[in-house]
Amino acid sequence: MSVRHACLLALMLASCYEAPLPAREAPQFKRTPSSSSIENTRIDWQAGETMSWGVRWRGMQVGTASLQVQRVDGQLYVESRFATLGLAEQVNPVRHHLLTPARLSASSVDDLHSALARVRAWARADALPAHLRVRQGSELYVLKLAQPVADRSQSVPSLRVEAQAKSPNRLIDITLWVSDDPKRMPLRVILAQGTQQVQATIIDASSESRPPHIGVAKGNTVR
Repeated sequence: MSVRHACLLALMLASCYEAPLPAREAPQFKRTPSSSSIENTRIDWQAGETMSWGVRWRGMQVGTASLQVQRVDGQLYVESRFATLGLAEQVNPVRHHLLTPARLSASSVDDLHSALARVRAWARADALPAHLRVRQGSELYVLKLAQPVADRSQSVPSLRVEAQAKSPNRLIDITLWVSDDPKRMPLRVILAQGTQQVQATIIDASSESRPPHIGVAKGNTVR
């Protein structure tokens, strides 16, 4: 996993030595009921939401990722950025910028922004296993989400979601924590591919932060 690929993935919805990582068991997905698609969830972003995460890769701080929702000429846009810091900036500088309209296209394939919004809208203690398709660059992933589990390991009560993102070329294990409250704030995310791991932990969020308002489109099981 390259620095660039790892950092872009860390936007999904977060030492100078390389230590071997323990093997992680693949998340267990319930066969009954089967996972349902959340690709048709209608999402309405809320203006004014901002978040930022510190990103670590191979045990060292490599940069900061941020996301904000803003209104320009009456239209809502979602903007994310990533920039390397410190040693990572000297060795392999990375700049990421993604700006997308808050409204979704007719395509059932999500980008990083809409995928994050859908997962936040779906995540709750009684949510059923789910899946959606996400495109990042040239890769098309199927993201499978296990049922959220109550977790108290973070600074606030949270829900932990085990997931896998699979494309023809990559298989990535994901653990995501969101706050167990109406905001469903993405608190931390760990992504692992083989012995490589990247994690992003929230460091700041606006007081206006709140989850995307959703409505249920025809054929969608998420309410």
